[in-house]
Amino acid sequence: MSEVKAKKPFGTAVGLVTRTMPFLFLNLVVYGIFFVGTVIWLAAFGGLAYLFAERVPLLAIISFIIGIAAPWPLLRLARRYILYLVQGAHIAVATKLLLVGELPDGKGQVEYGRTVVKQLFRDVSVLFLIDRLVDGTVKMFTRRFVRIVDMLPLGGAVSSLARIGATIINRSLSYVDEAILSYAIAKDQPNVWRSGRHGLILYAQAYKPILKTAVKIWLLGRLFWIVALLIFGVPGILLTLMIVPETEGLQFLLQLMVVIGALLLASLMERAIFEPFAAIYTLTAFHRTIDGLEVNAVWDRRLQEVSKKFRELVGKAQGFDQEVDPLDTVEVPPQAIQGGNGAAPQGAAPAAAPAQQPAPQSGGGLAGLTRGGARGGIGGMLGGMLSQAASGGQQQQSPAQQQPPAQQQPDPQYAPPQQDAQQPAPQQAPPPQPGPPPRNQDQPPQGPPA
Repeated sequence: MSEVKAKKPFGTAVGLVTRTMPFLFLNLVVYGIFFVGTVIWLAAFGGLAYLFAERVPLLAIISFIIGIAAPWPLLRLARRYILYLVQGAHIAVATKLLLVGELPDGKGQVEYGRTVVKQLFRDVSVLFLIDRLVDGTVKMFTRRFVRIVDMLPLGGAVSSLARIGATIINRSLSYVDEAILSYAIAKDQPNVWRSGRHGLILYAQAYKPILKTAVKIWLLGRLFWIVALLIFGVPGILLTLMIVPETEGLQFLLQLMVVIGALLLASLMERAIFEPFAAIYTLTAFHRTIDGLEVNAVWDRRLQEVSKKFRELVGKAQGFDQEVDPLDTVEVPPQAIQGGNGAAPQGAAPAAAPAQQPAPQSGGGLAGLTRGGARGGIGGMLGGMLSQAASGGQQQQSPAQQQPPAQQQPDPQYAPPQQDAQQPAPQQAPPPQPGPPPRNQDQPPQGPPA
């Protein structure tokens, strides 16, 4: 899978979106149907609200509320069971093209993607449940381990900016779960629960580049939505200025419909065009980051300790078949789970990592892993970027860790490195003179006076 790192994730994602254009057109068709149905619904209840406005104002308000609020649960349900199959198929095709470079001969993209999704997940409810468990674990992991506000004495504006960054990170996690689904599809194993479990562990081992990509994608999505809103909103505003209705009520209704229509069209373009690109961009960064890594049992235990949804995922993976996951046979010391001062090393085999071994200075390192971290929220991207500096544990160990074990007592003749740095060459002290010992036992013996 070394060819995954041949290009930058952004360029690779653009190329994959270009090669999977049939799914973009399919997204436009599906969301177009949603849009038309929503417009008809709003027009019907908007007309009722207009008719009742002069006669029974209360009924007008009720009609307006029903028209606005009622469609959204139905749209979410339809998107879950109809569009998610399209999105899952798109992820399957993009994953195949990314890792292999081509699809099997004789199959179109949409047909191949649907076949893969149905074979692996068997039912859309299984796919959706895995996605929900993965999403919940990712968010819990972020709240527990990507944090800075409660570890550094930040105050005032810095703390406020960190909390704003935390909000952005929470909203940017939308596509990380789809990248882990891509990993499960790439593994192509019947036990998709186990593949999801391993994908989450790899994300925890090397989360930083993936999370940075997610934040970039969120910012690009906000920019895309604003541009789309301007594209559809400005012509609508000009149209309302050109049309002069007979009554103020009709003018208000026309303006309201223009605003709602612009918002719906902007959301339609974001979901139909930008979301597929965002998902592919995230999964590309994910596969690029985990290339060469092996799942680590220490992070498996840590995730089980902090996330109920991850434990549920592990239970489903263990109960799927009789095959034993190697992660379940590894003995991990409790201190490695509870008192780790850093992340498990990248590329480490699934074995118990030493509790006091500091993590390497790499992109997959995590700092500040303590049980007391549950008291506060995440500190945002600042914590992700400064985690190495914020984890005082890498330079200041706990009292239990500072005391060396019995079998490793320091030699009495050992000189600390800082003393060696001050003296160019070690000098042996002269033998003590006979007589009473010096008053200060800690001070080294002095030579004869000049």
